[in-house]
Amino acid sequence: MSEHFEATHETRHIVEMRTRSDGYFHAENRDPALGFDIECSIRPWASGDGLLSNLKQLAGTPGVIYHATFHALSRYPAVLPFTRLLEYTEPVHNMCLLVRLEQSSVEVAVASVLGDQSIIEVIERWITGACGLVHRGAASSAGDPAAVAADWPEYIVGPDHPLGLLSDETPCRMFSGTGE
Repeated sequence: MSEHFEATHETRHIVEMRTRSDGYFHAENRDPALGFDIECSIRPWASGDGLLSNLKQLAGTPGVIYHATFHALSRYPAVLPFTRLLEYTEPVHNMCLLVRLEQSSVEVAVASVLGDQSIIEVIERWITGACGLVHRGAASSAGDPAAVAADWPEYIVGPDHPLGLLSDETPCRMFSGTGE
């Protein structure tokens, strides 16, 4: 999946991108205000033989979830206006498992079973919205993430929601087979 976004990177003047091996990068002489990265998590029941050996072919695989994260880079400071971004991306919300709002970032979870085209459509909509709406300003102008999430359906969660507390380091069997 990340290959698609890397291949189109040069057309995204405002977005930094991250891959598992390359770290952050951006086009020469560009000064992006928005960071973007995409990762995946795999449900324990889906981690069969060979699944992890070919990460390039995870799209369409049951039990795989893509996590696209957009974050306003703090060196500006840059702001992502949550309400406007949610309004812009609403046409693809039906394909999102979860949207998590943090103080200066948004994480979008998309199920792999949607397939390449649908996943790309969803994430491209979020990229376009985030790129078009990110601006310099005080973080408070983005709105309180918990308050904004409260005005939206249950798949939009704020930083205080229990799902927002999960990470790779959380001892939990939900996303890996090694947790407690």
